[in-house]
Amino acid sequence: IAVIKSIIQNLFLKFNYKIINLKKDKSNLKKFLKDLIIINDPIIFDVGSNIGQSVKFFKKTFPGSLIHCFEPDNKAFEVLTKNYLKNETITLNSFGLGEKNETLEFNSYLETGKSSFYKININTNFVKYKADYYGISPEQYYKEAYPKKIQTIDGYCSEKNIPKINFLKIDTQGYEENVINGAKNAIKDNSIDVIQLELIFSSIYEKNSNIYDIEKILIPNGYKLFGTNQYGNLLSDQNWQCDFIYISRAVYETIKTNDKFKSFAL
Repeated sequence: IAVIKSIIQNLFLKFNYKIINLKKDKSNLKKFLKDLIIINDPIIFDVGSNIGQSVKFFKKTFPGSLIHCFEPDNKAFEVLTKNYLKNETITLNSFGLGEKNETLEFNSYLETGKSSFYKININTNFVKYKADYYGISPEQYYKEAYPKKIQTIDGYCSEKNIPKINFLKIDTQGYEENVINGAKNAIKDNSIDVIQLELIFSSIYEKNSNIYDIEKILIPNGYKLFGTNQYGNLLSDQNWQCDFIYISRAVYETIKTNDKFKSFAL
């Protein structure tokens, strides 16, 4: 059987495909969330909600969850509102989160999932590929810019009387560091259990992401890298991005007692 598997795998590799055993696929970080968040009604911050793709997953995984959504793109927020306005367990916010209270210009793009407080670099292979796909010029990928209010996580939690965030998901197209900087008090207090954020290493936006900029805040405050979901490199990937999950000191101590996890000495 092993020989047959090897032959089949090699055959697929010749065509630039790879067979993955889904039961052993460690890149799917979502499947670990119920082991990291063991309560039934977690408080979830979905920073960069777009039209609610993650909200749908969160509600399926944690039906009793209370979700706070943050989406500054006007077009995406319209769809998000239509999808979830009537759900009393979901709070919808049409502003962004960052490192201080201010108003900045927000850049909206053809694909709202790429909209950001940072400008996109039009002269990249990524944008050229997208332009070819939609049959437009690279310049037409950019739609418009408008002012958007920004709050901090610390300020929002104080205003809403939220003592703990069980899961913080940040997908803000290069603005992740700013969001983390606005949660320094919560991070210092370890009042955020699990943090998932996306970092983009390719030069898609005017500012490149850097692991150090995130970890210089998280690691000294007792957070530990739990996992990543994507490999890549700057040579062959026109848009190399990766999700990282960090866990608080308390969550780390808890999972050490879980027989499912293999990274701890017996």
